[in-house]
Amino acid sequence: MMLGELLLELHSEEIPARMQQRAAEDLQRLVTESLKKAGLNFDKSEAYVTPRRLALVVRGLPRVQEAVREEKKGPRVGSPDAAIQGFLRGAGLSSLDQCEKRDTGKGEFWFAVVEKPGEATKDALRRLLPEALALLPWPKSMRWADHPLRWVRPLHSMICLFEGETVPFVFGHLTAGDSTCGHRFQAPARFAVRDANDYLRRLRAAYAAPALPGAMLLLPLYVHLPVLYADTLGLGLSLVGTLLLVARLWDVVTDPLVGLLCDRSLGRFGRRKPWIVAGVPLAMLGAAFLFMPGERVSAAYLLGW
Repeated sequence: MMLGELLLELHSEEIPARMQQRAAEDLQRLVTESLKKAGLNFDKSEAYVTPRRLALVVRGLPRVQEAVREEKKGPRVGSPDAAIQGFLRGAGLSSLDQCEKRDTGKGEFWFAVVEKPGEATKDALRRLLPEALALLPWPKSMRWADHPLRWVRPLHSMICLFEGETVPFVFGHLTAGDSTCGHRFQAPARFAVRDANDYLRRLRAAYAAPALPGAMLLLPLYVHLPVLYADTLGLGLSLVGTLLLVARLWDVVTDPLVGLLCDRSLGRFGRRKPWIVAGVPLAMLGAAFLFMPGERVSAAYLLGW
């Protein structure tokens, strides 16, 4: 039997940190239990969580459910016609020619044997996934805009792929597709994915690659400055290391405040672009003073710039 792969992603606003791991476990449990009850056994499942997304990968799913054979015991042979017709209607049959006559030891009875062909997995997922997601037990949930859906935070988009094909199931006001986005600020553009491996690869790139140039600009700061100020200018390596640590701890305090200020200052050119443009000259000035100090500098000089 040919086996396929399911990729499911739910992209939302930030999920509270204390709820993230439990939500990923609940999503995995609810979906996999639903699959098993539907006769869709699989090889393995993997759940992922970030502050803004829940994801699930289920590997080794069959393309079609197994056919089901159902037997229904009917009335005794020779029963009134009304009982026979009621039995046939309940079994979805039209005549006794489609039934079997069996001796149970307590007499002869009619039996209906119904063969139900397996449903395509893609079709079953469209039915099963909304039911499973509706059962996700958030400690706290909310509604937003005029949508009846309740979720921990506003839900923006969903991915659902089976064997690389979109499974467009509907959940609340959203229909699942094949695209998502990366980091909210560093890689906000949407991109389509083909399967789970492509999804994970593209997400890593969307989170890490845009930050790489900025990280490279800071590399000389931590490689060359300690040598310059400790050995050449005589501040001492331990003092320089302490000052750099203090500077990073100060960033921990100021970065959220700067982000909050940016969020509250929406203008013609957006929230962050004006602040970035204004900060470039200051950063260039600081770099100049740091890498071209005078002959005699102090700890306050290094910490200030």
